Formats: sequence, structure tokens, C-alpha cells
Amino acid sequence: MLLVSVVTGCAVPRSGTAPVPGGVLPSPTPPAHDSLHIAVVYPAGSDVIQSHDSVFLFGAVQGARGPVHLGINGLSVPVLANGAWIAWLSLPDDTVAHFLIAATAGPDSSRFVYTARVAPQFRPPPGRAVWIDTTSFTPAGRLALPREDGIPLSVLATPGATVRLLLPWGSSVPLVPDTLAPELPGAVRAFVIDTAPRRHVPTAGRYVGWLPAAALCADGRTACATLVATVGADTATARWPLGVTVVDMTFPTVVVLDDDTAHTGTTDSLTAGRAVPHGTYNWFFPTGTVAVESGRWNDQVRLRLSRATVAWVNEADVVRLPPGTPPPGGVVSSVRLASGTKSVTLRVPLPARLPYQITERERSLTLRLYGGASDINWMQYGEGGGGGGGGGAAGTDPLITRMSYAQPAADEVTITLELARRVWGYSTASTRSAAGPSCSTPDTRPSAPGGRRDCGNRWRRWPWRSRRRRCSSARARSCSSAAPTRRRSSSFPGRTSRSCATPMSSCRFTLMPCRTA
Repeated sequence: MLLVSVVTGCAVPRSGTAPVPGGVLPSPTPPAHDSLHIAVVYPAGSDVIQSHDSVFLFGAVQGARGPVHLGINGLSVPVLANGAWIAWLSLPDDTVAHFLIAATAGPDSSRFVYTARVAPQFRPPPGRAVWIDTTSFTPAGRLALPREDGIPLSVLATPGATVRLLLPWGSSVPLVPDTLAPELPGAVRAFVIDTAPRRHVPTAGRYVGWLPAAALCADGRTACATLVATVGADTATARWPLGVTVVDMTFPTVVVLDDDTAHTGTTDSLTAGRAVPHGTYNWFFPTGTVAVESGRWNDQVRLRLSRATVAWVNEADVVRLPPGTPPPGGVVSSVRLASGTKSVTLRVPLPARLPYQITERERSLTLRLYGGASDINWMQYGEGGGGGGGGGAAGTDPLITRMSYAQPAADEVTITLELARRVWGYSTASTRSAAGPSCSTPDTRPSAPGGRRDCGNRWRRWPWRSRRRRCSSARARSCSSAAPTRRRSSSFPGRTSRSCATPMSSCRFTLMPCRTA
């Protein structure tokens, strides 16, 4: 089952931290250090700097007694009170960069040389009429894709050349000059404030193409592709360092995600999902999530969440299940809210631990389940009315103003909870249960006069209002009910209720407002 705990609007003291009278929180106590120590966080020893002109370095100075003076290659670098520092430094014209870092704090000092690796930079050989930049092959390494997919190609070569990729089975793929301007470097886009318009000029000598997915260079040595660039009578050739394996989606490979395959017990039990390899995080999949593998690129694995959605995860977090394991999917059946004196719980029975995504808006949360088809015949608002109070209708919780579902795609289901107040945050957990999930959250009722609530010595006034709800049209194929007890959705007239406690894996979605005093 899936557990999502939501904090809406207040702060709760962290576990093991007592509230401080007067609302003043203690400043963190720095760890004890025997002497002055300089730590470099980025670039790490395993990182390869991709830029060639300049780079950020950042880290921390620890164990200082008094103000810290820090210098890197003779450049003075400010150090914050907590020891953190960041520096913007030039890079040498080399594949190795050395940084002399020195710090002093009162009688203590520390000095060492930090070495970082820089990606090689190609320079056309002097006197050659045609050349190929062998450091610019994109993509490179190992790829695995279904046969219906294609591979975008990019390379730098002599401007004005005729460029083709020769394939081992006798055909070839033409590469054409790229007419689009290159993207700005990530550091410039993130940190440089420049209001002046920029000239978007295509990179001279950049060629692009499209390669249909097919088995290529499986062993890394034979049956590989060769790039040929021609200018007049001069020719340059280079083997494209790319191996391609075709993925058979007729019998898909099913995987389960586990961010602690080494069994260290020190992970957060979440695997980050990205829309592109090594991109920013868009999903957070708990350990145990099951999905279909649809591709690989070096240390990245592509998961097919639904027919229209894919996510890339780290290869180290993927455990492949035995061949013949059926892909996850099935029916999402009726849901219910359970409101108690200290909890609001949404139960969603599922056939497997499906991938999901939670979208947060100011006053709503949407749970999107991938690989499911909706058979939500009932939406039960539960019994008890949040343990009494709150001014809502009997059997409804004052935190939930409306509950609805939709089927935006054939294999995607969304369930939306609209809230009476702003969302603070949420947490998630998954487990398997035969009887259906349950969970507890702090009381949702106001505990102080005037609607005030004590949240760790932070006071906040909340609007406590309740609205009645009604079923939407069958055409919209979504439903919300006003009755506190069971009510059949108008989308499915004449159908009977079915139990939510069927023995199967289940998904638990729990709202967690602040704890009362």
C-alpha cells in the first residue's frame, strides 16, 4: 500500500527536538573538530568537468575558531558564518586542473592542492583539410531500445563537409548541418543575469542525423558504424563508439526498484525518476515499485510507466525479475476516506505496486497512478466526521472539501483531493496488505479559540469551512459525492458496491495536518 502523509500549513518540531519557549529555535551546534579542515564538495574526485573556460568550486571550512580567510589560486573567497564557500575560477587549457586552497583562522591554518579532471578538448590537426571531432560523438556508449525507436545523432566535423554514417549491413545514414543555435551552458542559464539580447548563431561544423534502432556493434569491436567526412578528394573516417541492442517489447522485462541493492540500510528508500537521462527529478518511486524496462543508456534505465510516459532511473536501483513475470497493471477499484480523531486516510486498492506521481497545488493534491484502469464505482467519504467538530456535514472531514477521479489516458488514473487550506507538504511509504491500509495523522480539528492551532510554538489562523458536494456528469467520467455514507457515482448507474478490503496490494494516501498542542 502507498502511504502519503501531508502537512498543510503548519510546522511540527522534528523528532527528538523540544519546542523552545518564546518561539526561538536554537542554532545548530557545529561538530567538534581537532583542527582546521577544508572540504571540497564539488567537483568530486570522480567528476569530470565538461566546461573548458571556468568552473564553480564549493565546499566548507570546518573546525575554525574565529573568522576564516580562504584563498584559491591566490583569489580571495568569502566564507559564510557556517563555513560554506563558493568560488568561480578559470580553468587551464588542459585535462587536469590544480587548485591551491589555503585557509587561516586565528592560529590555525590549512593548505593543500585539489586536483580535478577536465573533459578533453578537440583541436583540428594543423594542415588537415578534413577532420572529425572524436570527442563530440553523441550518443556514445551502450544503448538498448525497442526496434520502433530511433537515435538522434550529433557530431562536430569540418564545416562544409559531406558527412555520412556507414552501417555494417551496407546502408548509410546522412548527417546534415545543424541549423539550430546551441543551448546556453547550464551555468550561464542558471547564474548569469543578462538582459541584452543574444545572437543565436548555429555552431559551424555541427552535424545531426537520425539512426533507426537496430543491433549494432554488440561486442564493441565488430559490426560497428563508421563516420565518413569528405571535402573534395580528402576524407576522414572514425568509428562511432556506439553499441546498440534491440529490446523485445513482445516479452517485456519487468523490474522492481530498490535503492539499497547493497543492503547497507542507510538509504531513503526512494529512486528518483527523470524525464531525460541524468536530468532533474520528476518522480520519486519508493522501494518495491514495479515497472517495465523499455531501454538503457549506459548507467541509465528507461522505464515505461504508461503508453505515453517514460522515466529514466539509475541502473544501480534496478532489479530485474525472472523472465515471464507479467507487467504491472490492472484495475483501480472503489476508494474511501477514513476520518478519525487523529487521521484522514484515503484507501485505494491496487493490483500491484504501480508507479505513481503526486502533484501538489495550493489547495489540492493529485495522485496519478500509472498502469491502472479505473473501476471506481464508489467514493466513500467515511464515517465519524473527523472525530466531531469542524462544522462539516456528518461523516465528512473538514480538511477534505471534494474528492474526484478521472481517467486521462487508457492506462493512467488520477485521484484528486481538494483541501480546505493550503498544503504544507507530504511524505509517502508503500507496503502490501491483504486487508487494506490504514494510517494515523494528527488531529484536523482546531484546538484553540478563534480557529487557532498550536504547531510547535508557531500559531496560524485557518479558515474552517465546509462545502457540500455533488456528483459530476457521467460524461466527465469523474465523481465526487456529498453524502457522508456510501453513495453510488452517477457515472455508473445501477451498479452495486464492491469491497475495498479485497486481498491485494493496496495504495494508501494520507493527509497529515499539524499536531495539536
